Amino acid sequence: MSHITSVLKRMKYILIFIGAYFVFFVLSGGSAVNWYDIVMAKVPITLVLTSFLHFDIMHLLSNVQGMLIFGWVLCSNISYRKANGPTLPLLLSISSVVTGILPYYLDLNAYTAGASGAAYALEAYVFAFAFLGGKDPLAVRLRQLSGWLAISAVFAVLWFFNSEVSFVGHFSGAIVGVVVALVDFERRKQIKRINDERKANVDSQTYFQQ
Repeated sequence: MSHITSVLKRMKYILIFIGAYFVFFVLSGGSAVNWYDIVMAKVPITLVLTSFLHFDIMHLLSNVQGMLIFGWVLCSNISYRKANGPTLPLLLSISSVVTGILPYYLDLNAYTAGASGAAYALEAYVFAFAFLGGKDPLAVRLRQLSGWLAISAVFAVLWFFNSEVSFVGHFSGAIVGVVVALVDFERRKQIKRINDERKANVDSQTYFQQ
């Protein structure tokens, strides 16, 4: 139980976004269609609302399921400090903005809505960090789940090209996830390098003082 509680605490930002999806689901009367006029009121600003709206309860639950699964995998392998840092809120916020606005301009014949862009951003972050993160400790831990990741990748790709969903929303969300993962990886490398240099300086000073 303590492990579950620990991971859930690290999933704070993911759970906040999921809570927001349920709040907007209730406020919109259970369908994004009911808020069409609100969404189109002040384009492109109000388009961001589409990332928090869903067309029915199954649409909402399918997106929440993906975020919970990948959120659990990620947050089970990061520290409290990492989980409470800027990465997760930025990942979810940027993907919500991008996937809320882009489909309006690139998928002209559809009224798109849903958190699948944020879900794909989270999934892509996990995949990208696992397989592009080199010897980073987080990447190594995530690669230990490579069998599970491979199965998840198959389902993600199949759903990615589902004709009933927004390809633009999924693709742009995935791109955001990969970019954030690469930026985060480079940042972690720089922090490690700085810490290694500081440790080397301390060790050399200790040596000369002896």
